[in-house]
Amino acid sequence: MNRRDFLKLMAALPLVRLSWQPRPVTHAHNAAANDDQPNFLVLLFDALSAKHASLYGYPRQTTPQMERFAQHATVYHAHYTGGSFTNPGTASLLTGAYPWTHRSMHLYSPMLAPQAEKNFYHALGDNYYGVGYSHNLIATNLLYQCLADLDDLKMPRELCLADGQWSDKLFFNDYDIAVWRERNFRGGGALSTYATSIFYYLFHKEQWINQREKLEAQYEERFPRGLPRLNDQIFILEDAIDWLRDHLPQLPQPFIVYFHFLPPHPPHCPSREFVDLFKNDGWVLPMKPEHPYSMDYSIEDLRTNAAEYDEYIAYADAEFGRLVDHIHQSSLKDNTYLLLTSDHGEMFERGIWGHWTETLYEELTRIPLLIRAPGQQERRDVHTPTSAVDVLPTLLHFAGRPIPDWCEGHVLPPYQTPDETADTERSVFVVDGKFNAKRGPLQIGTVAMVKGPYKLIHYFGYKNIPKPYEMYNLQKDPEELNDIYATSPLAADLQEELAAKLHRVSREGQ
Repeated sequence: MNRRDFLKLMAALPLVRLSWQPRPVTHAHNAAANDDQPNFLVLLFDALSAKHASLYGYPRQTTPQMERFAQHATVYHAHYTGGSFTNPGTASLLTGAYPWTHRSMHLYSPMLAPQAEKNFYHALGDNYYGVGYSHNLIATNLLYQCLADLDDLKMPRELCLADGQWSDKLFFNDYDIAVWRERNFRGGGALSTYATSIFYYLFHKEQWINQREKLEAQYEERFPRGLPRLNDQIFILEDAIDWLRDHLPQLPQPFIVYFHFLPPHPPHCPSREFVDLFKNDGWVLPMKPEHPYSMDYSIEDLRTNAAEYDEYIAYADAEFGRLVDHIHQSSLKDNTYLLLTSDHGEMFERGIWGHWTETLYEELTRIPLLIRAPGQQERRDVHTPTSAVDVLPTLLHFAGRPIPDWCEGHVLPPYQTPDETADTERSVFVVDGKFNAKRGPLQIGTVAMVKGPYKLIHYFGYKNIPKPYEMYNLQKDPEELNDIYATSPLAADLQEELAAKLHRVSREGQ
């Protein structure tokens, strides 16, 4: 170590003192709660595509526990995310607003402050005990913006085997800024080169990489592909499920608990019993034409990745089933709404793998939604298009609260009262604006509009746009293979409606 490196090391040491800061408590929970108010447990499995769930007809048996749960739940067959990756998808769920309103459209991008205050914790009121947790730092960052309305914001490290993050320890009062700066400080990846800080490099190498290697060796038999992880978080899903099992009955009631699990988000690391579960099962992912925005993945690569993804779904599904069984055996079943959903899907088609893409096809945009009401005994199936922005007003409806006029969602069918008109012909939207400016009009991005059986996809503002519109009849063509934009007599009306919507929200966003 030379003199320059030593001085860098000494300059960083005072920061360690900040790690002793107590977490601020900002939400005054009203203990005098109304016993008639229901509890809400919202479970989100990151990057879970409805197109890969056997619950919705996928050939592989990926979700047997969700299918069992569905026998006493309301199942939504045309439910859409608000955005194509975690930031816009999660923020839309939390606030009941589309990305063009909350503006969390970029990676690690916070919501606009006025919109962040309109989250479902705040809308339900002080008598609800609010808990939030995520394995995913992006979602944790958004939950941090809801801190004033939360009684317990659990940080990722609390349910991780190992966590190399320091933002929450050093700068909790500025966590939303610090977590992004820390990511950049480290070079953008969990184990990338830490050239900007010899102190951080030496500390991280000693305390984190060695710890990771020991954990991988310890759990190698149980997790042969490695432990579930993302960035510097290493965990097993069972620990988060066990926390809910043990702590839900002890929470003050009524409560609103949101847990955002990482599986089946990549990397795909299921436990041993699910590894190669679908190997040689005789089913292969269908081939689709390569898209102009292709990432150049071969069909063989896509099929391999999809099989591993399906295994990871099955692992997550088994843990979901274990939690549901526990709740069913407890008194919580009599006064708790249980919701299962996702923030976005995952693509394995047209040369594209993942969810960082300009395209908005069904694998990416259609997500599960299941709701079990207290005491529900029968299955209900809803086939009209619904959106993640509908969850917030539906929770308020269940709690007997008025729906605020700023909310862009509707109460989900079949729960509307006579004075809550159900618009079965309304349009729902998926918005990708990750290359757009944070504020101002939408000038570059992709928007999908679903109305009835029809889906219109609009690309705008990119340098090279092969064709600005695609249109599909999802009822007749669920795989989106037959673009009917040029031939459908409805295309002009849908295009006009979408153009008017984009014009209005762009004007409001300025």
